[in-house]
Amino acid sequence: MSSISLVPVTIDGVTYQANVEYTASQVGQAYQQYLQTFVDVFNMSASSATTNITQTTADQMSAAIQQLLDLAKNGLQVQVDPSLPPKTYYMTVEMANNVDLLVQSLKATGAADPTSALTVEQAQQWKSLSAASPVISTILTAAISASGEANRSLQSLVELIYVKTGNEVLGDSMASLENALQITKDSLNILNDLQTMHNRITTYSKSAFSSTFNLHRPAVGSDPSLFRNQYPSAASAYFGKPIDPVLNPDLASTNAAGSTVPGVDFQAALTQLITLRNRLQDEINQLIPVTSATSATVGDTLLGKLQAVLKDLNTYFAVSGVPVTASTNTADAFKAFKTWMLDNLDQHSNANAGKAGLIQQNLTFAITAGESTNDSQKEQVRRYLYVFEEYYKSASAILQALTQIITKMAQNIAK
Repeated sequence: MSSISLVPVTIDGVTYQANVEYTASQVGQAYQQYLQTFVDVFNMSASSATTNITQTTADQMSAAIQQLLDLAKNGLQVQVDPSLPPKTYYMTVEMANNVDLLVQSLKATGAADPTSALTVEQAQQWKSLSAASPVISTILTAAISASGEANRSLQSLVELIYVKTGNEVLGDSMASLENALQITKDSLNILNDLQTMHNRITTYSKSAFSSTFNLHRPAVGSDPSLFRNQYPSAASAYFGKPIDPVLNPDLASTNAAGSTVPGVDFQAALTQLITLRNRLQDEINQLIPVTSATSATVGDTLLGKLQAVLKDLNTYFAVSGVPVTASTNTADAFKAFKTWMLDNLDQHSNANAGKAGLIQQNLTFAITAGESTNDSQKEQVRRYLYVFEEYYKSASAILQALTQIITKMAQNIAK
């Protein structure tokens, strides 16, 4: 049994021997096989790593390091020529250096001996380090590249870099879109609850016209023209009086003095409206950093429409300019609640008459914007899924092309 010229190398403080630049393909194949455990962990998505990395995974990583060190120590016997004794081949210097770097990256997690004492937490931390820094990616890429089997290196680079990069870019985009969809969904839920609350108003029918229209004329011998002459004024008095909305009976009632006072369900409705206003503020705070529109066009976005609804709440559902809270005096809170609910529809011949219905209008605009945004985001999800599918098709096509090239080269060599 013979060996070729060797040089010393150091892995984790221990000296081994290595081939200078070239080694047998069998060594490269074993080297790549042991590295595959780390490549698989490296390729896990950040969201799944916390559950997919188990003690079994950690044990596999420890075993793979031990196998790499054994390969560095013992090499592999390869029968190059059947007529000659087998030769022992070792890792190349570059391969050994990359194993040392890999061991050090594991020790950075606090593992004293990565070959036998790697814990789940340390394995997960190594994955976190690989996501936060390009160093581990560089180590694995260089290690595979140095394995000496060019065809496998190219395929591994496709798997390690091309596919992983696509996973990260598309995964981040989908995560951001998922967050945006959740914000839109929550905003629509809040708006629907506000609309339901705002709908809790009613009107009361007028008394019969006959009780108001009285000609006050003798029953016998009166002039029929009196009916024609008096009808316009009587009709104006009856039909000219507006029918104003009022709060539902469960929200407001009339006391003995004829004044409107809180109803039995007012306190619960008040608490709900305060909660909805606070939730709306939270959604706006989340939308501000993710809204790409400029300040000149923000009013046309869902953010702008929500801000208009919140402004109405802070303007009308307020006492002396201060938004109502749980500690606000009940009488003042009831007055503010009623003002927001009635939406100036009970105001006539004054400055607020021209604002009638604006609160409802802003609610409608916001709901429409939310539904439109939700539809657009769903379309984005479909586009991302299409890109995701096409991206993987391209990776598959690259790997198939490499396989075809390698097969053709092997066939030509065999001729």
